[in-house]
Amino acid sequence: MRQRPSLKKFIFLTVIFHIAGGQFCFFSLLLLLCF
Repeated sequence: MRQRPSLKKFIFLTVIFHIAGGQFCFFSLLLLLCF
């Protein structure tokens, strides 16, 4: 079974965003809650 490149890219971006900082994640969560 081969992993889909899109899935790998999604995981990669998620890790980057988690490393980027908690403030950005918190802000995006607030945006999601608002909408």
